[in-house]
Amino acid sequence: MERQISGDISPSEKFELLHLLNKPEAAALFNRLLDELNASELPLYEQPAANVEQIFAFITNPRQEEKTAVKKIRPLFYYAAASVIVLVISGIFFFQSKNITSRPALSTLIKAAPQTQRYLLLPDSSRVILNEGATLSYRAFTGKSREVALSGEAFFDITHDAHRPFIVHTGRIKTTVLGTAFNIKAGDSSHITVTVTRGKVKVEDGNHALALLTPNQQVTVDTVSGTSNNATVDAASVTSWNQQGLKFEDSPLEEVALAIAMRFRRPVIFADSTLKNKHVTAEFNQDESMENILNVITKVNRMRYTTDEEKITISPGE
Repeated sequence: MERQISGDISPSEKFELLHLLNKPEAAALFNRLLDELNASELPLYEQPAANVEQIFAFITNPRQEEKTAVKKIRPLFYYAAASVIVLVISGIFFFQSKNITSRPALSTLIKAAPQTQRYLLLPDSSRVILNEGATLSYRAFTGKSREVALSGEAFFDITHDAHRPFIVHTGRIKTTVLGTAFNIKAGDSSHITVTVTRGKVKVEDGNHALALLTPNQQVTVDTVSGTSNNATVDAASVTSWNQQGLKFEDSPLEEVALAIAMRFRRPVIFADSTLKNKHVTAEFNQDESMENILNVITKVNRMRYTTDEEKITISPGE
């Protein structure tokens, strides 16, 4: 890795390094090597601003073809992380581009802490509940599809858009929907389970269709053997984990409001948008009433709330 950054690596060594980084355990190895490089005393060189922008342009869009010939950039320690990331990206693309479908360029990463669930409102107004330890990655939905990557378990309630399908990547398994509610469990990368609560979803392994699921249907995929098993289930029971107690650790009030809206099926509106940035630390039992939850979160932040049949409104306290 050091020879790659210093520019002294041979073609055969570079090929071997790319092959190594393409293995599943490469993430841990990459982090360890990067820590070692950061701790070492490699020389520091100044770079022209144009070169710096070129590096990061390639990181954010590694497949973009160069219109003009570019001079070779001399590696430097100050931008060692950028150089290594370019190496990893190009290596993965070189070895896997023939075997995978296009994946989203991810820029937003959200993780649920242990024993805590996260409530997310995506750019298209779709709502997601991350179970403890789950991670969701995505970028702005500006293209012809809305794509996210999931590790762990999550419940999705997707906003309908007939022209832009919503795609969840869990390893090589792809779940595609237009507008529906479903649960994906991918905590164990060798077994991925998709359960549909509402609507219809398509589950694929690469380009191979595995199942077309409707409410109360489930498919479990063994990614090691390549086999899958379809079953009829009680979707409400499978997704009951998202109806358990609520726990917030210094959570933005906007996220707390989304949790209340999803739990009690009533939208929460802020009379003053600055209230969204206040934080809440609280824990509520599964059978806690909406009124009790609202009383606690508004009193600790010196706010008040009103309710009617259609919505909940949170306002500054008097």
